[in-house]
Amino acid sequence: MKNLPSFRDEEFITSDKDFMINLNFQLCKIHFPLPAGYKPEYLPESYTNDGPFMKIDYGIRVSDDKIEGSGDYSFKKNLYEAHHYPALKGTFEKVVSLFNEMIVLVKK
Repeated sequence: MKNLPSFRDEEFITSDKDFMINLNFQLCKIHFPLPAGYKPEYLPESYTNDGPFMKIDYGIRVSDDKIEGSGDYSFKKNLYEAHHYPALKGTFEKVVSLFNEMIVLVKK
């Protein structure tokens, strides 16, 4: 089975910032058939949060012998003051964690 690319937090590699932070919107969708003879053993839980810096929506589901999912996050603003960096980094770490959760399949 093909591995999906991992989602990383490269935007937040330092511990602090001295300048304004410029961010954008991301959307990820997956859609693939369940392999013959397999069923899901574990699917990540859905997650929605409309926080002070960004909105996060994430969900994976099984439908008609296929797995579908989407994850998106949108920032409330395009630019943030440098002192918001630690909070933005923490929120983005949650996004990275969600988008990297595994889907586990087992033989029927």
